[in-house]
Amino acid sequence: QQSRKRSSRAAPPRGPRRLGVGDDQLDYASLRLAGSEAGKGVRGRLRAEDEEARLREATGSRTAWERWSAQLRSLVAGTHALEERSLPPHHVVPGPVGGRDVLLRAPGRATVPSDGRFHAVSVFTGEARARIEYMAVPRMEKKVFRTVVATLEREGALLPGPMEATIEGALVLVAPFAGSAGDSELRFGLGAEDGLQIARNVRYHEESAGLLGGSRRFSTHIEVEIASALDRPVVVDVYERVPVPLTDALTFDVVEARPVAHTWKGERDGPVLKGGRRQRVEVAAGARASATLGYAVTLSNREELNGGDRRG
Repeated sequence: QQSRKRSSRAAPPRGPRRLGVGDDQLDYASLRLAGSEAGKGVRGRLRAEDEEARLREATGSRTAWERWSAQLRSLVAGTHALEERSLPPHHVVPGPVGGRDVLLRAPGRATVPSDGRFHAVSVFTGEARARIEYMAVPRMEKKVFRTVVATLEREGALLPGPMEATIEGALVLVAPFAGSAGDSELRFGLGAEDGLQIARNVRYHEESAGLLGGSRRFSTHIEVEIASALDRPVVVDVYERVPVPLTDALTFDVVEARPVAHTWKGERDGPVLKGGRRQRVEVAAGARASATLGYAVTLSNREELNGGDRRG
């Protein structure tokens, strides 16, 4: 009896149904009101028509619609093919530089053929003062490399993309350019300089040190020689790396440096480099020059250098 009483209870009344509006129903330009010729349940109601239906309505005749439809399919296929095409070498999709949007105003209109291919368009031409710097890391590679340092006379950001370097009208390098957020000084690597040859020689010496010879002293002497076949004097920055003591049980001293070896902590935008040294070597036209760097590491007889006693 109890089960019958429970089943005979009336269900609670339902609240009003919530009505929702789709995004397509908010596109008023695409809404059409069905006329009297429409079927039952559709007559007198708004419905959203797709793009093809609107184009068919605008063209009027079936023949015109077919031409429009074929042209539309061709344009859509061409657009998809262009989106899937890879960019030319070193080109990138334009975007913010240094976290800022970039606007470049061209002096006039540009004519671009509609052939589905990439075309270069000149936007502006700017003047710059440039100089060539030379650097070498003979510990890693026996070459002297060139770097162009350009100072722009125009303020504003530059977009990333390919960079072409020419010397006296001859193309010497095509390389990627990372872009500039507006810095007045730009740096571009131009590869090795064949007119400069470099050699590096290292000598080691070990001796007893400390009270009663309780320590060992390891001396390293590095000599770098640069020979120039250029018709002008140059300055070469020679980079070396020396040991960095991590404990008080080890001492490090620079005992000789010609020219002066300045501390170098790496590139401005790169990671911090420990133990870096830079020497600026002046090389006359068609002449030779050298740089020497000597340092000593002293440690207890009970200690050993990680990686071996010889350094350099």
